[in-house]
Amino acid sequence: MRDKSIGWMAAGFGGLGLLIGNLVGLTSESLVGRIISLLFVFIGGSLLAFLRKLDVHDRKTAGASLLALSLASIVGVYMGILMTEYRWLSPANGKAVEESKYLRNGGISRAAAIDATKDPKNLEGAYQRMYELALEYEKAIGRGK
Repeated sequence: MRDKSIGWMAAGFGGLGLLIGNLVGLTSESLVGRIISLLFVFIGGSLLAFLRKLDVHDRKTAGASLLALSLASIVGVYMGILMTEYRWLSPANGKAVEESKYLRNGGISRAAAIDATKDPKNLEGAYQRMYELALEYEKAIGRGK
């Protein structure tokens, strides 16, 4: 029974770390980084404070749990950054989504649509479309005479 506890604790802390890392990666607020740092200090400090009261098996469990939390947080951060950077959760081709309880989107700007659909192998095409959009904008505001 004690051998399974290491796995369950590590899985639980790993899941928590994945959640924390994913939320950090998806968020661009600077406050989140500070809060996450405080969370790790609290968890690590609590673990060190009680470490001498633990027997050898419980120390292994605590170490495995902390390692799982840390590694899963790193993976979660990278996953969140990739989701944000490549817009995996955005509608395809910049199409607006019907009103939904979970996903609200009033559409995206034409510039964001060009950016989201650009081909990394053909950046010249995306540049040309952005340039044309800028010319349209200048005409619309009356500067492109």
